[in-house]
Amino acid sequence: MIGIFLRITKIINRAMSVIAMIVLVAMVLLTTIDVLGRYLFNKPVQGTFELTEIMLATIVFCSLAFCQFGKGHIAVDILVTRFSQKVQKAIQTFNYIVTILVLGMIAIMSFENGMMIKESQDVTMILEIPIYPFIFLVSIGSAGMALEVLRDIVLTWSEETA
Repeated sequence: MIGIFLRITKIINRAMSVIAMIVLVAMVLLTTIDVLGRYLFNKPVQGTFELTEIMLATIVFCSLAFCQFGKGHIAVDILVTRFSQKVQKAIQTFNYIVTILVLGMIAIMSFENGMMIKESQDVTMILEIPIYPFIFLVSIGSAGMALEVLRDIVLTWSEETA
């Protein structure tokens, strides 16, 4: 059962990171085309600022869990390394639980916010792109990160029994 959970979270995280990579490439291309159009032809791409904002949010929230999977987030452990392995695991688990609670709140609140924005039909100023799908993406990305942290808790304590 744990093995299935670990594989599913890994698949979800990889899929979201692929989305983030594709959007990053698109953002680089858009910015390049906008700069070239602006300075060579005096014709910038309309809505580049809006698209870049949307793309940046997509990149950040789609890559959070993958960064956690690769242990890419910063951790300051100067004091913690002086404790025994069991105490270190307990502190790490406490930190993970707090992280899951915060990410869960972000996921729930952004989902609720996305529903309100969907109902009010808010769109971006220039291109009139609906905003709610990207608010839902914040919720999905936060939930994915929470799942990855839960995966870390499982791995932390399953190492002791292995």
